[in-house]
Amino acid sequence: MTLHQALGIEKKNCSVFAYEKEVSEKMGEERGEAYEEIARIYQKAAYSQSSVTEDEYMKMYTYMDALLEALKVHCSWRKRAVMKWVKGLY
Repeated sequence: MTLHQALGIEKKNCSVFAYEKEVSEKMGEERGEAYEEIARIYQKAAYSQSSVTEDEYMKMYTYMDALLEALKVHCSWRKRAVMKWVKGLY
């Protein structure tokens, strides 16, 4: 389970870019655009020999914080407790 799955975005066996529309629908257009940038950074980190810059790292960290805030709004306290203490997601 990932943070996106906790928000109701189902896992697919495809490119990370395929999730952009669903992220936009669930979390808003602004988050969808941020997700596209995050997906590009992820692919650079995973498939390129160049390392992630400090700026890119901060963008990833900021996006993760926004996901955690969205979880606080959309998930029950029980679900958040399981994600934090049992599954170690955050």
